[in-house]
Amino acid sequence: MDNDWLLAITTFIAVHVQQLYAFGLAMAIAVFRVIYRKGSIWLMFIEGSLCGLITLAAIPLIAYFGLPDNMAQFAGGLIGWIGVAKLSEFIDRHIDKVMGKGGRHE
Repeated sequence: MDNDWLLAITTFIAVHVQQLYAFGLAMAIAVFRVIYRKGSIWLMFIEGSLCGLITLAAIPLIAYFGLPDNMAQFAGGLIGWIGVAKLSEFIDRHIDKVMGKGGRHE
């Protein structure tokens, strides 16, 4: 029996364990935050998925700034706790400030 696929999967997990953990942590915290605030199942799915994906997108920044790989878990936890809406507002305000705009609707 050929178990090369099993070796490939376990190797992938071993190499990317920090990123996978950060992704899962962001999703779990976001889901629990939505449950705590009595949100819908649909919102749990969307919020958890988006927080996990934002975490994966943020991981290269950790490497860029020379921070250790295990900072990915902190980033995932923080992103899951903050949530997509607040994170989006923060980024929009920062971009507006950098671009010299006072607000979105000028």
